[in-house]
Amino acid sequence: MFDTCIEYRSAFSYYAQVDQNYAWKPTESEWNIYEKIRPILGEMAGATTAFSGSVYPTANVFYPYILKVKIALLKAKNSDDPYLKKMGAAMLDKFDKYWEEKNNVMVIATILDPKFKMRYIQFYFNWLYGSSRSEQEVADIKKKELEELYKKYESEQRWKIGGNSSLLTTQ
Repeated sequence: MFDTCIEYRSAFSYYAQVDQNYAWKPTESEWNIYEKIRPILGEMAGATTAFSGSVYPTANVFYPYILKVKIALLKAKNSDDPYLKKMGAAMLDKFDKYWEEKNNVMVIATILDPKFKMRYIQFYFNWLYGSSRSEQEVADIKKKELEELYKKYESEQRWKIGGNSSLLTTQ
């Protein structure tokens, strides 16, 4: 909605001048604040649309949006602008209460999605955590999650083939 309004910024000023009953005219300061928070609002709107716009959203859809919101908040927190820095820090604190611990189910779903794969996770983890912690996080996911998932699947499949003689005779 704000993106549409920004295109008509001058029209709001004109309309406020010609119509005495017109009450909503953002100040220059309000327009400037919007410009500052626009990237955060854009990422949050994208996440909201993705989560609520689909009839059956799946885990592989969630995590990339969560990462993009976090990165927008980190950029705000690290901004030179004091207003944006303060707002970004406050929002990031609240965001991290829910999302600081990575959700390995969503991470694995993202890795298994052909659009993203492991490179996507490596890229974003490097951006979020820095190179040394990123390497450790990725190694943990590979070792503790993906290898364990594979071993479990492999053992189940071996049991089905070895434990069920009808499967062996029909092949």
